[in-house]
Amino acid sequence: EAWAGLEKRLPVMPKEELRQLLRMVCKVTNQEAARKNIASSNRKSEKNTDSADCNNDKSLFCSSGLTFISLVKDRAITLPVFYMPSPFIRLGNLIHLHLFEPRYCLLIAEQTAGRTRAELRGALMTKPRPYFVFACKAPLAAGSTAFIVEVNRCKIHANGRADVLIEPVKQVRLEKVEERPGTQGLSDAIVRRA
Repeated sequence: EAWAGLEKRLPVMPKEELRQLLRMVCKVTNQEAARKNIASSNRKSEKNTDSADCNNDKSLFCSSGLTFISLVKDRAITLPVFYMPSPFIRLGNLIHLHLFEPRYCLLIAEQTAGRTRAELRGALMTKPRPYFVFACKAPLAAGSTAFIVEVNRCKIHANGRADVLIEPVKQVRLEKVEERPGTQGLSDAIVRRA
């Protein structure tokens, strides 16, 4: 019953609520996997005391591909957009960016809000990682393809600029692109899996 109505709320759900939902799903998934793994271990050998304790392995599902995008599958979601035409963007390729424009400094500040000081100084981001849309094909308009990128590392400087290491994880199609008022040109896009 907790999931009732989620399908309708998901496309318009605030980012923080979405993050909390993802954390809850990962926790429940890990707990269920632990129960199944322990039950399976007990059936194989009741005397084996060396079976892995999955409760301590937080990466069991979350870091093996159960990301936000995997959960929503074909649902449309709204995310901020980083736009830079480039023919070199490919799934899985790591990309270094230096964000200096005020709109992109705002984007990375919003996406990394609530992260630890170490993570904002360049340490590897814990999962679920911050993500946004990287639009690399002109024009930036509905119908264009783009990528959801995860922020692996981020160093935010005192002046608000940032050096980030991102990884494209999903290809998406832009359904609607709108400039957000009062952000000096930062756009948000409704995206769906391509």
